[in-house]
Amino acid sequence: MKLALILLCAAAPGWYPAHAVAGTIEGTVVNTSSGASVPCRVEVALHVQVHHEFVPFQETISDAQGRFRFQRLPVDDGVVYQVGATRHGVFYPGPRIPLNELQPIARAQLSVCDAVAGPSPLRLERMDVVIRPESGLLKVTESLLVDNPSHTCYVGQADSQGADPVTLELSIPPDFERTTFDQEFFGRRFAVFNHKLVTNVPWTPGQRELRYTYIVRNTQKVSHWKRTVDLPCTNVTVRVEGVPPDEVRCGMLRRTVADENSVTFESAGQEIAAGQVLQVDLGRLPLPWMTYGRWVAVAIMLGLIAVGGWLHFHRGDQQSSAKMPVKSLAARATRKRAA
Repeated sequence: MKLALILLCAAAPGWYPAHAVAGTIEGTVVNTSSGASVPCRVEVALHVQVHHEFVPFQETISDAQGRFRFQRLPVDDGVVYQVGATRHGVFYPGPRIPLNELQPIARAQLSVCDAVAGPSPLRLERMDVVIRPESGLLKVTESLLVDNPSHTCYVGQADSQGADPVTLELSIPPDFERTTFDQEFFGRRFAVFNHKLVTNVPWTPGQRELRYTYIVRNTQKVSHWKRTVDLPCTNVTVRVEGVPPDEVRCGMLRRTVADENSVTFESAGQEIAAGQVLQVDLGRLPLPWMTYGRWVAVAIMLGLIAVGGWLHFHRGDQQSSAKMPVKSLAARATRKRAA
């Protein structure tokens, strides 16, 4: 309530009393696409934290030297700001800045870069996969360290029909279900298209970790997990837990660690190109009771049909045998009358 009142007063002209302390956030914006920092004239936005979320508060344009300034800001121990810049449609958030009466002035340097549509500079610095077989399903957790080693922001190319560009697609098994991302940001930005998870997230220079878990149903006694590698990757690790290690195979990777209840395979520093297929054969896995139940139900049904058929024919034979003496007696009586 106190923060809301401060922000409401800040929106009114001449709100500061003479004795109040006014805050200032200033700094510069630089473009790092050339490898060297050069001043950049862009939109700069100031956000303020309200109920653990940052909402827009003020906007300005940096000058030819990249300088910007926000003045007459509310100052209080509970007020936290975040300043950021936008270039080529991509927002680059800066640091979080608290202001108080002892420190009412803060400086920040913001970095932006040029956006490119292609080709994709992305690669995987690391790909870790953990497979946990359970009754009737495989629970798979993947951790991808996505690296953009360039000095530009990769935004992807829109198709001819104007659809959103795709910057990354995840070729996890097409029959996956219940995918959960560790970061809510990625959970909101990925969608299912052509049995793949795709996103239009802009990839700024540097590394970002992408971690998610999905479920694959298993109704076969002999099971496997198969996955196409999305980006070139040097460090690939696949760990299978909860199954006898002697039954697990992975042809492309080298087996490195095994104990009583798990086994690990690694690429051992050999780069795996995008498009290659990782396949892990998991051996014989326990099937869910529902699968066994279907088999039992089919067997019971076939048995009932067989028993029913046998009873039908057996009853017909009994009826035929019971009628034969009656016919014989009738025929005998007819012969006596005739005699």
